[in-house]
Amino acid sequence: MPVLNGIKAASKIRWLTDYFPILIFSADVPVGKEYLQDKGIDDWIEKSCGPNYLYEKINEWCSLRAIRINKGDKFFKIEKEIPMNSQHAQQIKKLKEQGLSLMSIFGTSTEATFVVNELVPEYIEHEFTENQNQSVKFLDHNPEAKGGCCLFAKTSMVVKTFMVDEDFEEENENERKKLKKVMVSSKK
Repeated sequence: MPVLNGIKAASKIRWLTDYFPILIFSADVPVGKEYLQDKGIDDWIEKSCGPNYLYEKINEWCSLRAIRINKGDKFFKIEKEIPMNSQHAQQIKKLKEQGLSLMSIFGTSTEATFVVNELVPEYIEHEFTENQNQSVKFLDHNPEAKGGCCLFAKTSMVVKTFMVDEDFEEENENERKKLKKVMVSSKK
């Protein structure tokens, strides 16, 4: 680029705008991921890659979303939000690789953020809108709250009933089976 190189341009973009993913497409080997992240760059793609790989990388970063559930007096809404910053994007990316998602719930007696199976937000929406259930139980996979179990109702939420590792693993397996079964039946 004639005036700024990519790293300086990324730093300036980060300074002037809200967060969105910035990927460098370059033939030069990057200095290091930490250095690039400090400059506001989320990932580096080598120019010698094929178009399919480039598309996959762009799609990977542009599809990163955290889930936000808003519960109002007369509405229930699930939204997908772009990450707030690069660290938030990295966290969501790592969770996605494990089949997990970051989910925040607002508008009940308790407002909190959880690490959940990636199907839980769809499951909550399915149960509340299609089945008219009053509450949904799900596990919190947050490493700091290992063994957390939550009950989310249309009016409130009970958070963090703790269980031993063996019980958590058993509940996790049961949750996976239940979520897959519900998602398969809702797609018919």
